Amino acid sequence: MEFFYRITAQERCTISIFLTTFYLLDYSNWILLVFGFIDLGFGLWTLFVLKIDRKSDKE
Repeated sequence: MEFFYRITAQERCTISIFLTTFYLLDYSNWILLVFGFIDLGFGLWTLFVLKIDRKSDKE
């Protein structure tokens, strides 16, 4: 299950790049940019928690 969480967290970080590109090309509104940064934060948080969990399993 950790593999699934890691893949989805990485994809959540990728979505923010696409949403930023769409905003810069004037294909979307600023609210999607805000949503992208919020999603990026939660994706990074998920990766951080997985890293902490992996360290605690080794100890």
